[in-house]
Amino acid sequence: MTEVLARRMAGVSAIATASFATVAWATATRASASFDRALAPRLSLRPRSRRRRVAERLAPIGKWYSIVPAAAVTGALVARSAERRTAGAAIVASSIVSTLLSMAFDHILPQPPVPENHRHEPRKAVFPSGHAMVGTSASLTAAYVLSREGLANPFGAVPAAVAFSLANPALKLAVRKHWPTDVLGGLSAGVAVAAACCAVYEHVRDSDDRLRR
Repeated sequence: MTEVLARRMAGVSAIATASFATVAWATATRASASFDRALAPRLSLRPRSRRRRVAERLAPIGKWYSIVPAAAVTGALVARSAERRTAGAAIVASSIVSTLLSMAFDHILPQPPVPENHRHEPRKAVFPSGHAMVGTSASLTAAYVLSREGLANPFGAVPAAVAFSLANPALKLAVRKHWPTDVLGGLSAGVAVAAACCAVYEHVRDSDDRLRR
């Protein structure tokens, strides 16, 4: 069963990777520029409004320096049981790998012109959204692994992870610090990393089960 799940997760990762590549191409060629310009104002909050100020203050929740330590603590708690060390490692690895990839993409990938609220930083990399990528990868991996280990109810954990994944980049769209395609790219990359980490987790878990028999 675990090997079947590993293959399914690998398939999800491959599809998400292809989606990310498509969005990256659209951003690099500016094929998505008209879409971004049309949708971005509709997703933003009014300048100097109370809700916009709240969105600005909540933004650090989705930063890598908030998510990686949280994932590390969660992974360490799970890994206290010798039988769950793979589970704990998967949670930590997902946050670290997504963070490192996000930083690499900032330097490797062609970048669009910065959104309105980054005009004072004209060379800032915005694709893909790190808030979307790291938050999605870490939260989905944690929800999946904790559910598989019987430490969380999947009917509560998965929706909460999805909500967290969407809320973080939504805050950045609300204050015009990302384009919609930045978020789409970040979400697809985050799903790709999460699914890959879950695939490895399932594969190792299957190997461990065989050794115990």
